Amino acid sequence: MNNLSQIAFKIVNNILEIHEKNIVSVSGEIHNSQNNVFSLNEIAILEELSLAIRKKKAFPFIEISTERLKERFLSEIPEDVMHLKPEYYLKWLDDLDAFIEIGWKNINQNFVDDTYSKLQKMEQSLEDIWAKIIEQQKKFVFLNFPSPELATILDINYENLLSHYLKMLDSDYKVMYNKADDLTQALRGKINTIFTKENTLSLFIKNIPPKAYYGNIQSNQIVILPTGKIEMEVERSSLNGIYFAEKIYYKKNYYNSVKILFEDGDIRYLTFSEEKKGNFILENALMNSKMFCSISIGLNSGNRTLTNYYSYDRCIDKSVSFKFFDANEEPILVLNRQAIVKNI
Repeated sequence: MNNLSQIAFKIVNNILEIHEKNIVSVSGEIHNSQNNVFSLNEIAILEELSLAIRKKKAFPFIEISTERLKERFLSEIPEDVMHLKPEYYLKWLDDLDAFIEIGWKNINQNFVDDTYSKLQKMEQSLEDIWAKIIEQQKKFVFLNFPSPELATILDINYENLLSHYLKMLDSDYKVMYNKADDLTQALRGKINTIFTKENTLSLFIKNIPPKAYYGNIQSNQIVILPTGKIEMEVERSSLNGIYFAEKIYYKKNYYNSVKILFEDGDIRYLTFSEEKKGNFILENALMNSKMFCSISIGLNSGNRTLTNYYSYDRCIDKSVSFKFFDANEEPILVLNRQAIVKNI
């Protein structure tokens, strides 16, 4: 992790734009469960961020929790104590200028287990704090930092996941801005054709402002890293043809090489390249998906390798992904890195 210092510099200077005398909360959870050889990985990025803040003549306030401490909270602290509001923190919020949180669980609640969901009882006492952060327009950066637990859930190699993540953090955010600006102007409110592996899909992008995510704290109060994509709403009924999905992400699973046939927005059939137990579940979810859908185009050139984690892969430069929702509002991400989008 030799590039952590320049990553920290970019977050502090280019994204948060920290100024002299600012006070920045830097928080993270240390994964110190039994036999976890990667338990101190979060410490390194936390230290670099704190140093980068101090070099700006600003003040880092470091907040650390641990996996083991949360387990003890659950087993040893009475429920009435969990609901107590930290009034001191509410008062202190007025003096804080920005927040950086290291971790992935607060971003991807769908991946956490029943044990973690019990912690929501304790987190309910923090609702007033979060409301005040939003109201006062405090800058907030979530580092979607992977842990060994996340890699286990996804059944992928942790060291590879972390390596790809850091490559995407160490990106040129100015280049992302320029790409986002060019694409939003070129694609807004146009009929398009997407070419993927000898298949074509026609669609109509609605003539409403696209959403751009490239570390722009001025436009988005909350930035989730890694970032780099534009997202546009699609007229569902305009989908006609075949889309070749290099990857589909649904709940905790991912699927390789799936063809989807659309007719006037309806999905007629899916063709799978491999037999998996979850194929029928995915097929049923897609064929009964809600009418709302969107398309996003990745802008982040820091990493071009799929990680099998949709939050990272949707940002890969030139990746094209659709977002659908099943009957229970669960997202279904359909992605291809080699897709070509052209105006008719």
